[in-house]
Amino acid sequence: MDTIEASAETLMHQAPKTVALYLENAIAVIDAAFDVPGYAAQHPALVAAFLEACVRDCAAMTLAAAVQGHGEHLYSAFEMFYEELPSLIKAIGLIGCPD
Repeated sequence: MDTIEASAETLMHQAPKTVALYLENAIAVIDAAFDVPGYAAQHPALVAAFLEACVRDCAAMTLAAAVQGHGEHLYSAFEMFYEELPSLIKAIGLIGCPD
């Protein structure tokens, strides 16, 4: 997996460029989807929703890339946690926990 080697400052300066690219694409895609030049400009809420979808997709893909290849370790950790959960709940005094 590739690692992020950019500094926080570099990433901060990159962010507006990324948003500008998303905005440019949002306008082009929305105008084309409705076959009306200027439709995106007349519907800023639609542009905002498009941008939010882009950001969420980017975040999801970044997270997926970060955990890719670690699935077996994550599965083992969740499996162990699930197996120990009833005893943990009893240990902290929550009642009504089935065995």
